[in-house]
Amino acid sequence: MAQSIFQDAAAIAAASPSTVRTELELLRAHRSPPAELSDVLADPALPARVADAVLAVWHAVVEPEWPRIFTVLQRDVRFRAERLSRDGWGAALAGIHKRLTWNNGEIAVSRFPDSRIRLDGRGLLFIPSVFVAPGVALTTDAPWQPSITYPARGIGTLSEGAAEPLESLSRLLGPTRAQIVSLLSEPASTTQLGVLTGVSLSGISGHLGVLRDAGLITRERAGRSVLYRLTPIGETLHGAARAHTGDSRPGVP
Repeated sequence: MAQSIFQDAAAIAAASPSTVRTELELLRAHRSPPAELSDVLADPALPARVADAVLAVWHAVVEPEWPRIFTVLQRDVRFRAERLSRDGWGAALAGIHKRLTWNNGEIAVSRFPDSRIRLDGRGLLFIPSVFVAPGVALTTDAPWQPSITYPARGIGTLSEGAAEPLESLSRLLGPTRAQIVSLLSEPASTTQLGVLTGVSLSGISGHLGVLRDAGLITRERAGRSVLYRLTPIGETLHGAARAHTGDSRPGVP
């Protein structure tokens, strides 16, 4: 999560032309590439050209939305990690994707029912993504780290925006504080709440202070971050407001 796109591009640029060429040829086998691709593959500056292309796409397509995308990914990772540490693999994988199930110490991927892969100590990397939906991607080829890429929770918020606060809760707390309470159905940092609500960090801090004084939220340190979460009183209030309005939303995942 801490590695930047610029580190990724630097790794590509530092790779040998033969390595980059091999990877592109693998993609080429599944696509209908333009004729001029052959000339590009023969270029000794191929790694630098690919790195420049990756950064160009990043700046044009991803960077403008990156704060919101990154927030969705962070919250997914924390949600899965907490479930795994508290309740085990079955709980961590529950709802991750309809094709993935946990069964007697094995992860089953319904897309590959006849294949059996042993990790043999290599580990398995889970990668949340906002681009892979509605599918799931499985990587097992050497020398890459075995991995499963799956749709992150909360992808819908990127196109729809954060859910509107519950009306009854909004009348009691005000719309922004009600939205914060709904978002804190899962722990979040001040920065994440600011990204999801569109409120300035100073504004978010002020609202969090009021909610803490009212006993609705608490905070805890997680590494270098400070995360806020609902207290039992806050959870009861939020649950009662949802039940009163018949709203089944679990906040914004």
